[in-house]
Amino acid sequence: MNYKYITLAFVAIFLFTTGCKQQSVPDETSYKFSFSEYNQVLPMESIFESVEATPLDSKNVPLIGKVGKVILQNDLFYIHDALNQTILTFDTKGNFIRILDKNGKGPGEYLKINDFELNKFDNTIDLMEQTGMVNQYTHDGQFVDRYFLPGEIKAVHHFVNLTKDIVVFYNCTTDDRLFYYSRSKNAIIRKEFNQPWSPILRNGSPLTRINDKISFYEGFSNQRYVIDTNGIYDDYKIDLDEYNLFYQDLITYGFEKIMNDFASKSLPKAFSFASIENDEYIVSSIRINDTKFHLLINKKNGSQTGLKAFTNGCLFPEDADELHGNELIKVIPAYLLDEYIKPKAKDGMSLPTVDNLSEYDNPVILKYKLKERF
Repeated sequence: MNYKYITLAFVAIFLFTTGCKQQSVPDETSYKFSFSEYNQVLPMESIFESVEATPLDSKNVPLIGKVGKVILQNDLFYIHDALNQTILTFDTKGNFIRILDKNGKGPGEYLKINDFELNKFDNTIDLMEQTGMVNQYTHDGQFVDRYFLPGEIKAVHHFVNLTKDIVVFYNCTTDDRLFYYSRSKNAIIRKEFNQPWSPILRNGSPLTRINDKISFYEGFSNQRYVIDTNGIYDDYKIDLDEYNLFYQDLITYGFEKIMNDFASKSLPKAFSFASIENDEYIVSSIRINDTKFHLLINKKNGSQTGLKAFTNGCLFPEDADELHGNELIKVIPAYLLDEYIKPKAKDGMSLPTVDNLSEYDNPVILKYKLKERF
């Protein structure tokens, strides 16, 4: 089979379909980084003002087997236990509040949680299975409602409630990635973001809610998009100069070579594998060949920097769970605490200590307070 001509055809299809379906914002924002300047190791104090560590309650409460998606809302942490298929709620001091555990095959139950969201329109916790079944529960765990995607969609991986009626589902294996589903019509009413090849997968959901804005990206070209009821359009991009990875590179390098080089950590282009943002900051992590880099941007004052690692050897909180104001939040297993907050780390800032913590205890909430200027 001639993969060269298949790839060329795919690129032509992509350019045509995205040209027809995506709207461009005239004044697109671009944040430019030069790795000759940001290929560096920095002290932690140059990025963060402070770091706090809050252990989650472990006494006489359910223990989290594997931290999945985390949502912070109204001073409560909602944590998906990806091993036990439950949603646990803690307050910001680490106190256990409740657990949503409806795992099973009976009425009002689910088999596996692929994604979950706090539905602000219905004031429910919405749990999605890979089959496209969504169960809705009150915050106290009472079953409310259930709906299913039409049979034409065999699987989905993430979702977001766009309006009270319209839910956007994401599938990383189909040509059209985004499916707009109307609950009132029980039908797919729109398809967006056509890419007739598998993406280089990134961590977490590509759909992010920033207040009333829904941000989307797959991590291939460092281009961010906004989706709304009218479709998808450009938001901003992170310009990495000669390390930019474009869809046109499929012609130059070939699709299979890009995929193989990324898997073997020898891709000489930048792939964004983790990103989080709010109205004030962007924190993005990329990989070039086998080296990770972390990029930080203050949207309001334009301050930005990049680094490979911290001088004190502490791990950078890549793939953070939440970004609230200037606080970057990551929930880590207890046994990894010494990797993120090294007890003997020599640095210009005071790092927290946690006493009487066992590696088998519940996870720890780390809060990093970002500086206004890096």
